[in-house]
Amino acid sequence: MSESENAKTDTSTDTDVETDIFSERTQLKPYEYSDFLDYVEAIRNSYWVHTEFNFDGDVQDFKVNTTPAEQTVIKRTMLAIAQIEVQVKTFW
Repeated sequence: MSESENAKTDTSTDTDVETDIFSERTQLKPYEYSDFLDYVEAIRNSYWVHTEFNFDGDVQDFKVNTTPAEQTVIKRTMLAIAQIEVQVKTFW
């Protein structure tokens, strides 16, 4: 690894700081990158659950205003999205 790849810049002084990847960590990753701490609360509030929204109108619209072919496309699309979510979750 070259020196430039192993160095990072200290933003407060704009100087390169040597990073030793084999030394013991004294702090957790989020605290090492303190600029990201501003986003913690926003990330925690970005999730939603099914109980927060009423989908009755959408279900009724699906049953009444779509053809069987459209219903099949919607169902398969939802199944594909769900499967991708499962694969991503089990991958990580």
